[in-house]
Amino acid sequence: MLDKASPRTCCALPYRIRSPHVEVLLVTTSSGRWVLPKGRMLPSEAPFEAAAREAWEEAGVRGNIDELPYGGFDHIRNGTTEHILVYPLAVVDEAARWPESSWRQRRWATAAEVAKLVDSDLAGLVGDFAAEADAMMGDSGVRQD
Repeated sequence: MLDKASPRTCCALPYRIRSPHVEVLLVTTSSGRWVLPKGRMLPSEAPFEAAAREAWEEAGVRGNIDELPYGGFDHIRNGTTEHILVYPLAVVDEAARWPESSWRQRRWATAAEVAKLVDSDLAGLVGDFAAEADAMMGDSGVRQD
């Protein structure tokens, strides 16, 4: 069963610009897999707010989050396929300690590195995002180091 009606789980795509490419922040799950920060929405939250909160709790980053999703991917949980919306978050602060730092690792990675570490549908979404961001940087000449 696919649930696309109302998202209950939202995902952040934390990124930073490092010449010459965009880097994305991944975190580990309890089983050691690399993923983007994601989690359940609280009743009072908008989807993008939940994504920003999850980025803080799971990865220890804060920043400017897009209020509209970049895209989404399907995730199977307890036999149900859920469509998860992904919200880009331009990281402006990275804490040394964060709520889940005692059991999660985090890692900055290029899109090529992400493709080797995560599931293919998520790798494709991150690759598309990075390619668009790289193209925009090339058009504007903007680089952050």
